[in-house]
Amino acid sequence: MEDGGTGEETNLYVSKLPLNFNEYQLMDFFSPFGEVLSVRILRDAGRPDTCGLVKFGDRPSAERALSSINGSCVFDPGNPIQVKFALKSGPNGPRSPVGSPNGTIRNRTPQGNSPRYSPMVVAGGRLPADSGPVPNPSPDMVDNCFHPTHGWGLYVCNLDESDSDVTLYRLFSPFGPITSVRAMVDTNSQKCRGYGFVNMAKYDGAYEAVRLLHGLELATGRILNVSFKSQKRTEFR
Repeated sequence: MEDGGTGEETNLYVSKLPLNFNEYQLMDFFSPFGEVLSVRILRDAGRPDTCGLVKFGDRPSAERALSSINGSCVFDPGNPIQVKFALKSGPNGPRSPVGSPNGTIRNRTPQGNSPRYSPMVVAGGRLPADSGPVPNPSPDMVDNCFHPTHGWGLYVCNLDESDSDVTLYRLFSPFGPITSVRAMVDTNSQKCRGYGFVNMAKYDGAYEAVRLLHGLELATGRILNVSFKSQKRTEFR
């Protein structure tokens, strides 16, 4: 596929990712913003994080990803992800701003309706129609669901044991800026316990996410339950 400009205009360098982040997760993380042609994980024994390169099919998609993800604390509240356009290519391809990559380019173009790349299956193939203006939040909702730093808290349940933070991010990122996500994991099995939390920066986006995602069937066959988080659910803020 041809790029929507030179390759260098669509390559992003990403740092401050979790240490065990892999190429499949990197693809899942960025694919909501447009067609991702390839990803590359960059590992350096001297760094406490994971870095990577993401190549989009066009410049607007790369710009959307950069503006949405750069500076967000999705995986660690105290460690914002850093995203920037990669430096000009050398003889071995795009260069990261911190040195030479030691990873391998992997083409991970989504295939068909694989659950790995399609965590949500919408009945009938489309989202529900627009329901009109978003109502203002009630005072009780503000008290229960809003945090000055983290934004609007959502509670998500009926997740599959294979779901993760990346699954939540892919589901909710189309609705607006996300300040954090967390799929609750069993300490022994390291599998998802079936529920998690998402914090969204804007009320409109949180409202639309609840309206459109609640009751939808996931690719695993489970029916997703999404609601605004009450004060009783305090495991994740």
